[in-house]
Parts: sequence; structure tokens; C-alpha cells
Amino acid sequence: MLIEREPSPCDRACPNSCLCYHLGKDKDFEPANPDEDRGLMLATSGQTLSHYRLLEQIGKGGMGVVWKAEDTVLGRTVAIKILPADSARDEKRRRMFFNEARLASSLSEAHIAQVYEFGQEGDLEFIVMEHVEGKPLGKLLQGRPLSPEKVSDIGVQIAQALSNAHRKSLLHRDLKPSNILVTPEGEVKVVDFGLAMLFAPLDGALDTNAETLSMPDLPGALRDASKTAGPVGTLPYMSPEQVRGEKLDSRSDIFSMGVVLYEMATGQRPFLGSTPGDLARDITRCKPMPVHELLPKVPLELERIIQKTLAAKVSERYQTMQDLAVDLKRLGRDLESGSSPSYEELTRKAVAAKPRWARAWAFGAGLVLLGIGLVGWQRGWWKNLLHVTDKDTVLILPFEVLGQEEGRDYLGRAFAEAIAINLAQARKLQVLPVPSPGEVHSDKTLARTRAAVAVGAGRLLTGSLQRHGKSIEASLSLVDTVGNRILWGTQGEAEDGSLTSLAASFAHRALAELAVKAKELYDYPRNFTGTPAMAASTEFMEAMGAIRHYEHRRALAATQRLVELFPAEAMAHALRAYELFQARGLLVVRPGDVDNELKVLERLDPANATAKNLRCEILLNDVQQFDEAVRCASELLNRDDLTPAARAWALRDLAAARMQKNDAAGALRDIREAAPLDPTNQFTFTVLSDILQKTSDLEGAATALRQALALVPENRYALWDLSEVLQKQGKPGEAVPFAARLCEQFPSMGNCAYEAIVVLRAGHRSEALSVAGKAAALEDDDGGGSYTLAVFRALAGDTREALRLLQKLVAATSPEQLSDLGSTPDFESLHGVPEFEAFVTKINKQIEARKAPKTP
Repeated sequence: MLIEREPSPCDRACPNSCLCYHLGKDKDFEPANPDEDRGLMLATSGQTLSHYRLLEQIGKGGMGVVWKAEDTVLGRTVAIKILPADSARDEKRRRMFFNEARLASSLSEAHIAQVYEFGQEGDLEFIVMEHVEGKPLGKLLQGRPLSPEKVSDIGVQIAQALSNAHRKSLLHRDLKPSNILVTPEGEVKVVDFGLAMLFAPLDGALDTNAETLSMPDLPGALRDASKTAGPVGTLPYMSPEQVRGEKLDSRSDIFSMGVVLYEMATGQRPFLGSTPGDLARDITRCKPMPVHELLPKVPLELERIIQKTLAAKVSERYQTMQDLAVDLKRLGRDLESGSSPSYEELTRKAVAAKPRWARAWAFGAGLVLLGIGLVGWQRGWWKNLLHVTDKDTVLILPFEVLGQEEGRDYLGRAFAEAIAINLAQARKLQVLPVPSPGEVHSDKTLARTRAAVAVGAGRLLTGSLQRHGKSIEASLSLVDTVGNRILWGTQGEAEDGSLTSLAASFAHRALAELAVKAKELYDYPRNFTGTPAMAASTEFMEAMGAIRHYEHRRALAATQRLVELFPAEAMAHALRAYELFQARGLLVVRPGDVDNELKVLERLDPANATAKNLRCEILLNDVQQFDEAVRCASELLNRDDLTPAARAWALRDLAAARMQKNDAAGALRDIREAAPLDPTNQFTFTVLSDILQKTSDLEGAATALRQALALVPENRYALWDLSEVLQKQGKPGEAVPFAARLCEQFPSMGNCAYEAIVVLRAGHRSEALSVAGKAAALEDDDGGGSYTLAVFRALAGDTREALRLLQKLVAATSPEQLSDLGSTPDFESLHGVPEFEAFVTKINKQIEARKAPKTP
């Protein structure tokens, strides 16, 4: 119930806190005083409100009484929450009551009790709701823990309900067992949105004061209802920021959810202060007793989930209820398959793994311990027998991938491997090989913490990737495998093509948390993080964003401003030189610009690896200087001051140059060496595909292109090339989805005409004609679209339309661009057609005329 009280130690502990709490041992359905109780009982059994007949009272609280009632019109049982007349005279309570009805009615979710209507009968206002035949969760608990399976099942349903509410920007603010109803069938319903509020997304959390309910469609009375004196809720279930009266977002409900999960798992709340002040201090300190200390049989994964929801810092909690629901669902599957061990099981197995003499040591056989221990140490087998872990030994598990089906196993493992290869540069750490997703999920001995303990890893890194269109959100957790405690966590976001940079960033953060100092290395320019001052500048962020999006004109302007702002910073000039080289085909880049920028860079840092790599690239682009270029690249690769990504960059360039010299074996060797160094870089796999196609390994080329698409699903080149490779393999049906994605994601005349060709080759003529009609209505891409559409018309037997398109193309295109018109198999069906042969003759004559020397 809502009560007001004199300032207490709670206020002194949390100066911003308010006088508005639900107190007591979840007895919030008790009236504040006898007078209030009399007011609540004004409604009586048998009374009719509108067309609802009250049957029996089933609950009461500070906001009114709840009755079971009969809908006499529809013949159904409903629940009616009544605000008594005396409470209705309190304008604040009346507004909150209307607030509950308005906000709760906006939700349509299987696990939220539905609100049917808001009504008034005389002086009584009431809310008509779905009647749930069930018990409050608190009645099911009664100080006893539920089974892990039950915790997972109920938890998933609560998380799904609140995820739906959060998507509507609705924060519950009073999640607790008494507001969670469980039916005899195990179905969950979340109720009582009396303290709910609208909140802003995570990039702009909204205060709990006047602005909380400021949507333009809400009436003034409802907007004013949110003007509270501070936080409201039930104190034992409040988040730290809620206790302190700070801004709230969805992660506040996530913390409250963690309290409920903890209580379901252990039978008691995590925070047990005997007074409001003590309880508030416990919550803000946020150091509950570890779950396994109360109940050793609780699965470690469930404890990890609870720990993450109860993180003191909002940035270290689950960032969305949906993420929490996913982990709870996975826990349920693991429990079903028996692959979710408890602390007790791991401890018992570790003890059982010890030989008899090892157990005897614990009883004081010191001398025997010393003798045998020395022998065991020398032979090295004691460590495996006892599962001794080393905090400097790290195991990284494949990341869970959400929001992406195709290639997700590869993406999850590749991202873990990218972090691992960066961590391995720190010599103090022993970084173990990343297991395959199949090993982790199918082999019970490799399930999470047990996987790490079994191989002697004292630290475990695990995380998830969530794709949202062209961007990916990532989270990483560092776990102490002995205590199964989350030591640290971090989040990050990357756009397509920037996963390598995010993996390197995660590795640097993990090294800092592990207190391991890594050697300073030269990085791949697309991964530059900048000096602290540079990283804080808008010029640096603008430059990196433009470079990663291949927006060369914007990148050139931004890097120019960057070197002007940081004229003495080698990294600024390295980024400028890199972009000048990448954009060298543009007219704005003059012939000497790259060399001039490299000279400045080499003057500031004579050993700069970016300068050396670009010098090598310049040589590699000149076939006449190939041998010198190879020597240059070899010198670069012999250095020990390159990050794995920088080394992979040099190897990719070298592989591409070898292909120009038809050295496929050498190119394949270089690119295979590059792949594990930078496993999240799409370019590695597109280059690999080119090489494999030229060596007629079409199956290998298709695999490489699928890997590139797993990393960047909207990779235009990979979509087109994979479609081509599959057709060469005689699999046009498998090629269709990739051609269709090309047209859908990059709609143009050329791309959609290409889809029409692939669909036609797969034997679907009518569908192909429909796609071609769509292509004809789109913008031509520099003549390429008309050419591709002409190819389709020729293949479809529409000679007249094919010739019309070619005539238009010949008139608008230089003859050199159509030099192979007569020899390409694309127009084989037109060979012998007089008009087509006339086009070919005309083009050849124009080319010959241009080649002829001009007479003075």
C-alpha cells in the first residue's frame, strides 16, 4: 500500500528518495488504517456496477479492492478493481487509478491480464479486467524455492510480458510476486499496472517527474498524475536507481525481475534489511549473497542469469527483457537435456576426480603431499587430474547469435576467434582454442563453466550478438570459473563491416579488466581507436564512420580536418594516407597526394606500419615492380609489432597481387594464413572466393562467400558472386534466393534484371517475366541495367525487346564498353539476326576508327 511517513534512515541513506514506498514483507494488500478500510468496503457482494454483478472480494490494497464479478451481458467472469468514493476524492489517487486503466488497456499480451473497460457508477470508479483463476506467485513460494525448471518456465513468461510492455515504452515499476498470477496449468499473468509510467528508449531515459507521461494524446489530468514526489514501488523489489529517485528505463524492471528470480530460486529475497533504511542501503550496494551459497543445487547458468539481472550498474544488466527471455528459454532447454550443472555437481566431480592420496592430503599428510606434489608437478599430470584452474588461462566460447539465421554458427565462432587472436598477443595469457558451436551445445562436458574447468581455464569469456538490420549489438561477460561469478561485462555495437574493430575493442577492454598489459602494436586503419584526445573529437568519429561506409568524399574531407586538428599525431596522418590511397580513383585525389601524406607520416613515425603497408600496396599495383613489392611485403610480415588484423591486411594485398601474376598456389597460401588472423573480415573471404574460382574449386568458393555473407548479410558483391558460383555448379534453384536478396536490398534495373535471369534459368518463366517488369521500372545504373535487361530478353526469346534495348545502349555507350558484344554467350540467341549483326559491325568499326592514327 502507499503510505507516507516521517523521514527515516532510508532518506538519509538516499537523499533523493521519497516518502512513497510499499513496505513490509509483501503485505501490501493491508489497509493503512481502519478509516481507509471502511472506505474500501463500501461495495458489497451482490451489488451491480453497470452490467457487472459483484460476487466476492478477492484482494485489496492501497489503490482499491478487487472483486470477482459476473458480466451479465456476455455471461463471463471478470475481475473488477474499484476505487472507493473516499479515495476518489483524493485527486492524486484518482489520477493514478485512471492512469492504470489507460496504460494497461494499451497492452495486448498473452501473459498480461487484459483490461476491458473503465467505468463509473455513482461515486465509484472501477476497472474491468480479465479474471485469472490462479494464485499470486508469493502464495506459491511461501519461503520455499521452486525447481529450476519452474523458475525458467515462469521467468520466460514474465519476461515476455514485460518485453511487450517495454516495446510500448511502458515501465511496470512494481513487479513483485503478488503482482504475478500463476494458473493451475502454469500460465502466468502479470497484473497491477497502477504505478506504470511511460519511459523513453535507452538512448534517452525519462525522468519519473513531470515529463514521464507527456505523450500528446494523453489528457492533461493523466499527464499531471505522473508528477510524483519521487520513486514509487515496493521497496524490497526496487532497483538501486529507483530507490535513489533517479531516471528510469526498462532496465529498472529488469532488476526487479532479478529480485523475483532470486526469490523463486532460493525461497528468500536477495535484500533483507530489517528497517527501510537498511533495506535501501542493501539495494544500493547491490551485493546479495551468491545463490549457490544458499542453494548449491541451483544450476550455474540460472545463477549467472540472476547475477546479471541484479548488476548494480544498468549498463552491466541485460539491456532488454527480450534478451533475458532468450537466456531463460535456453536454460529451460539445457535443463531438459541435463546439460546445466550446478555448483554442487561441479564440486563433487572435482573432488571425485582426485586420487585417494589427494583426498588424504586434506587430513594433514603434509610430507606425503610435498613428495607426491613435487613428482606430480614435474610430470605435469596432476593438473588434469585435479582440474586445477589458472586465472591466466582463458577459454572463449562461441557467441550466441540472435536475429540472424543464415551463417549464425560461423558468425558466433568467428567473433569469438577474433577476440581470442587479439588476446593471444598478450604473452602472459594462455588463450585456449575456441570450441565449435556443436561441441558446446551437444557435448555435455563442454557446457559453459564445465568446459572451462575441464581444460584448466580460470577465466571464461562468453557473450551474444544481436543483429538489427545492418548493425549488431554485442555483449561480453568475464566469468570466474571457480566461483562461477560474473566478474565483469561490457557491451558494444558495430555496423556491418566493423566486427573486426569491435572484437579488437572487446579484447582491449578484457585485457584491462584482467590487469594484463599488452604490447603496443600497429593496427589495421579501419580498426583505429585513436589517442584519447583524438577519439573524443567529432572529426575522428566522422572520419572512421565515412571510411567504414566507403563514403570516400566524406572521408577525405573528415581526414583533412583531422590532420589539421592533430598535425603532430601520426595516427591522424596514417588514416589520411589510407583514405587517399583508397579513393585514388577520384578526381579530387591528385597524383602526388598519397606520396606527400606518406612522407609526413614517415617523418613523424619512421617505423609506421601503415606507411610501410601502403608503400607495399603502391608497388603491388605495378606489375613491373612485383618482385620489389613481394620483398616489401615480406619485410612487413617479418615484423613483430603488427596486430593480427594489420598482418591479415598485408597478406590479403599480397594474395591479390600474386593472382595478377597467376600464382594461385602462393595466393591461396597467403589468404589461408590471413583468415584465422582476422576471421570477421569479409574481404578475406571474398578474396579467397576469387582465388578458389580461378582454381575451379567452386564448392570452396561458395563456402567462402557464405562466410562473407554471415559476417555482412548485405554484401552486394558476395550475393551476386555466390549466385554466379551456384549457377556454375548447376544449382540455379539454390542461386535464386541470393539473386532475390540482391534485388531486394539493392534495387536497381541491373540487380533486378539479374534476378530475372537467374529465376528464368531455374525454370520459372512467368515469375521471371514479372521480376523483369519490375526491373524495367527502376533506374538504370550507368547503362549496366539496360545491358542486363537486354540479356534477359534475349534468353527469354523476346528478340524484338532485346534489340530495342541494345539499340538504346549502343547510342548512349562508348564502343569500347560493348567490344565483346558479338562474342559473349549472353547474346548467343541473337547471332545471325541481321539487326544484331549490324550492331556488332558498327561497334567494331567505331573501335577501329578510334585506334587509327589521326592525320595532321
